[in-house]
Amino acid sequence: MNPAVNATLLTNRPVASQKLQPSQLITHRFPFNQMLQAYETFGNAMQEKAMKVILSNDP
Repeated sequence: MNPAVNATLLTNRPVASQKLQPSQLITHRFPFNQMLQAYETFGNAMQEKAMKVILSNDP
């Protein structure tokens, strides 16, 4: 099974039962103007230890 799919399946139940807050899964944040870096980070999730990568339009 794909590691990303496996990680998603492992986190769905705890999030649904409110034992785990989704914000706890965010490992990387990028401003929107660094979209390519964010994409590369997520694409190399195992190396980067990236679980959830967030793009933000905040200044």
